[in-house]
Amino acid sequence: MISSMTTLDSDACICGKDMVLLPFSEHFDAMVCTACATQHFKSKPGLSVREFSYNDHNEKYSEQGYLYGRELRWSHRMLIKFDWRGRRTLEIGCFNGFFVSELMHLGADAHGVDVNEQALLVGRDSFGLEGRLHANLEKAAQQGLFDDVICIDVLEHLENPDIFLAQVSTLLNPNGRVFIAGPTVERRFFDKSDYPPHHKWRFSRLGLSQFLRRGGFSPQNEFVQYDGMLLLRNALGKWLNGPQKKEFYGDITVTPPSTEKGLVGVLYSAVSKIGTFVFTMLRIPYCSAVLVATKIDRG
Repeated sequence: MISSMTTLDSDACICGKDMVLLPFSEHFDAMVCTACATQHFKSKPGLSVREFSYNDHNEKYSEQGYLYGRELRWSHRMLIKFDWRGRRTLEIGCFNGFFVSELMHLGADAHGVDVNEQALLVGRDSFGLEGRLHANLEKAAQQGLFDDVICIDVLEHLENPDIFLAQVSTLLNPNGRVFIAGPTVERRFFDKSDYPPHHKWRFSRLGLSQFLRRGGFSPQNEFVQYDGMLLLRNALGKWLNGPQKKEFYGDITVTPPSTEKGLVGVLYSAVSKIGTFVFTMLRIPYCSAVLVATKIDRG
């Protein structure tokens, strides 16, 4: 992930419309957009709230099994379908660089950025990415302009997506592409980590589309995930964790990314395929989206 680089206190939504204030949890209020349903979590006035750190030794992004994992999610599998041959590509929020490595195998001249220093060390060593993984956007910019910038599960962690998108635009060639992927408010039930201060936003697809237009991009494609198994997992997780749990600081035991095998794997795959088929037929979106947009050449 990449952390917030600048703090801007604003009650405006990413779509440009005003938001209304609603109580959410002990330490946070939710700003909710009445136009696009996007939510922005803000700490309550006068309260001291512990920030989420991606380098703490007691949270999910620092566990050894997770640090060395290659977790190809739905959004990664969608992006693999594009032609990356000869494309100069930057993944922001690359973690240990496993997808940077995947893009290189697909013919891209790929680089990555992340604030998790431990993950970058693992990626440079394990995936042979020395010189391709950078700790900030400034170092990535020294590599020159890019044809594509990929942001998977990044925007929801940032305090100011507007400022971030402006920075992304400066990294792109004219008519360059940006790929925005992540969970959306349409997911019905939320993952155990989809809460503040870990996540600062819950976007809607409409909000993200307007956000890209406001930032000087022309949306080209939108892909929506339909996954019944994820709905079941998160619904059960919500019940097990308790409805009162509305904040996440990384204090959980994380199962490293893995592929289920044997009978468990067969059952998991079958339930997932059935659920996905039903959700797709009923057009019930869950749980993530990928938006592709092209930078508008104003020159």
